[in-house]
Amino acid sequence: MSEYTPGPWIQKRSQSSNGRTYTRIITENNRLITDCAWNANTSANGFDANSNLIAAAPALLETLELCEKNIASLLAANHPKVYGAWLDCVRSAISKARGEDI
Repeated sequence: MSEYTPGPWIQKRSQSSNGRTYTRIITENNRLITDCAWNANTSANGFDANSNLIAAAPALLETLELCEKNIASLLAANHPKVYGAWLDCVRSAISKARGEDI
């Protein structure tokens, strides 16, 4: 399992000395996760959407891990095929988030 910086991650919009807009993704303790720079190929809406998604990554992983446990318990109790398909999808996303399935 790969290590990652636990959330929550926070977005902080800033402007560089050359006037470029960027969003800094940081932890609650002000530890830098990454900088998302706006460029000519990214619309303002796309820039915000990308930085929103990056900042939400820890919460998304936590939610998927909870879903995995809940779906696994439903599968064990009821055995319908649909729960197995959901579980495969959720586990694949968790593996990708952890860097295990790249």
